[in-house]
Order: sequence, then C-alpha cells, then structure tokens
Amino acid sequence: MSKDKEKFRTYLFAFSLIVVFLFTSNVSTGFANQDLQFLLTGWFNKERDISISHLEKEISSEKKKQMGILKEEVAQKLNQADKELGEFTDNEIEVTKAALEQYTLELIESTEFNSEKKKRDFSQEVDKILNETMVKLEESKTNILNSKE
Repeated sequence: MSKDKEKFRTYLFAFSLIVVFLFTSNVSTGFANQDLQFLLTGWFNKERDISISHLEKEISSEKKKQMGILKEEVAQKLNQADKELGEFTDNEIEVTKAALEQYTLELIESTEFNSEKKKRDFSQEVDKILNETMVKLEESKTNILNSKE
C-alpha cells in the first residue's frame, strides 16, 4: 500500500501543480489584458491632451492675429469718418453763413427806411445777429470736433 500511497501522492502533487499553473496563467493573462487596456487608455488620453493643447494655442494665435487686423481696420474707418464729418461740418457752416448773409442783404434791401439813422441802426442790429450766429456755428463745429475724441 505504500506504493499506492506514493503513486497517489505523486498524482496529487502533479494535479496540484497543474491546477496552480492553470490558475496563475489565467490571472496573469487577466493582468496582461488589463495592463494593455490601461496602457492604450493612457496613451490615448495623453495624445488627446496634447492635441487639445495644440489646438488651443493655434486658436489663440489666430485670434490675436485677427484682433490686430480688426483694430487696424476700425481705426482706419474711424479716421475716415472723422475726416468726412469735419468736411461735412465745414461745408454746412459755409453754406449756412452764405445763406444767412444773402438773407440779411435781401432783408436790408427790402426794408424801406425813412432816415439814414434807422437804416444804420437796423444794419448794425443785423450785423450783430449775423456775428452771433457765426460764433454759434463755430462753437458747434468745435463741439462736434471735440466730441469725436
């Protein structure tokens, strides 16, 4: 019986080794699968972060470039608008002055005076009003030009 016991022990030992080997090989296969998945996930996340960072830098760079172009264009348009407004204001002042002077002359010519003194007084009053109007037009021009700043 001792020979049978020894044989049994040998089979039991061999069976135990096979069971341990199979168990450990399945565990290591599981770990390898998990390690590969972890490795791929980590690589993908790293590449994604690098791509996002690169994209953000490019967008920021292009944004700065476009803002510079926009600022230049806006400055040019504002300067052009200021110039046109100044020309328009000067033109309107001249037209208004000419119309006012013409109206004054027509008023003087259409009014009949009994005496030279009345004619002179009327003319002085009209000149005073004309001068006040011109001063107000110049003040308006100055105010418009100062408000642009």
